[in-house]
Amino acid sequence: ININKIIKKEKELFVISFIGIAFYIISKFFFPDDTMIKFGTSLLLVNLILTIVNFNILSISEKNIKRILFFIVVFSLFYLAIHLIIEMNFNSNTVATFSFPLMIYSLIWINYNKTHKVLSSIIFLLFFYFSFYFECRSVMIGELVFMVLLVSKIILKYKISSSLFIYLVTIGATIFPILYVEMWRKGIFFTVPFVNKQNIYTGRERVWAQFLDFFEENPIFGIGEGSIPIPLLDYNSFTPHNFMFNILVVYGIVIFFIIFFILIYVFNDKLQNRNKNTVFFIAYNGLISIIFTSIFEIIPISYIHVILIWFLLVILNNSKVKEKYISSQ
Repeated sequence: ININKIIKKEKELFVISFIGIAFYIISKFFFPDDTMIKFGTSLLLVNLILTIVNFNILSISEKNIKRILFFIVVFSLFYLAIHLIIEMNFNSNTVATFSFPLMIYSLIWINYNKTHKVLSSIIFLLFFYFSFYFECRSVMIGELVFMVLLVSKIILKYKISSSLFIYLVTIGATIFPILYVEMWRKGIFFTVPFVNKQNIYTGRERVWAQFLDFFEENPIFGIGEGSIPIPLLDYNSFTPHNFMFNILVVYGIVIFFIIFFILIYVFNDKLQNRNKNTVFFIAYNGLISIIFTSIFEIIPISYIHVILIWFLLVILNNSKVKEKYISSQ
């Protein structure tokens, strides 16, 4: 629907996205999918690229944004209540990771309505307890990073800190599991202070190692499958549990650099054209914190999360926000 607007406003982003999708589709002729799982993995990539590119230019009225946020907040209350009261057979990590963007939207809605800051603190503590209740350490860490970014205002104050953090959650996040696996394979062990862990390894190193072994067989096009069975572990199959690492090993080096370019382009574009208001501040730090959480999760590309997460770009595009400037908060 927005293709003409995308080409007109973001030619570079459109071209690199088109190249990425075309390259991946062509690669399927050389390495055709033999299972529906691999076909689904391909759809996830196309969905991610089209969602980011579309939401990066999409702008809707403040009135409609408020309506959408209101329904998200109402849904969030039901979501938290149902999962805390009724025991359901859902993956606890999925339940907790879905709550993270809900918290960000709830805080944005509170800011739109100029509600007292005490309510913001209560909302944060409620969602943080929710993550603690479902024992999702990745979301707990992400929410703490989000709070630190809000309090310190470091992302918008200094250009160098903004750039460093963006590269940390992209390139740094990709390198982390590779180094983690190398340490494990070389027998480097040490305890984690103040945490009930005898060493730093949790079992995820075996999952990452398995993906790396498959990736080495076809680094250009990747393994083409987003979940694989791991011998001697409990579940039937595992995902890489790292967004950028997932892009690299599943889709290959070429697609990895295309996604990396898209993310850097979008994050820098939003910083350069930012409205220095609190809504932008919360939405941008929230999106960055979710990507940080994705050092241990694949939620930015997950079909369950993708629309909810990247819709934050639409919030960032809204140029009619009339909140106080950050400097006066």
